[in-house]
Amino acid sequence: SQQIDDNNRITPSLALQSKDISVEWERSLDDGNSVTTTFTPNQAVDIEWNDAAWTANINLPIDDGLGGANVSI
Repeated sequence: SQQIDDNNRITPSLALQSKDISVEWERSLDDGNSVTTTFTPNQAVDIEWNDAAWTANINLPIDDGLGGANVSI
């Protein structure tokens, strides 16, 4: 991973056998909260937002373009 500055970290990932790649961006917010976005080409964009007592997860499939979002809190 690469710490870009005090609040931003980028982490690329490569699975050698499956040849799957992804890139994760973590943004630190105030009071220990964070938003993490993971982009996996031809699969999905996943977002996890941690804010104190709750966590929101958003999954945006991108198999054949952007599909319906899946959201949970």
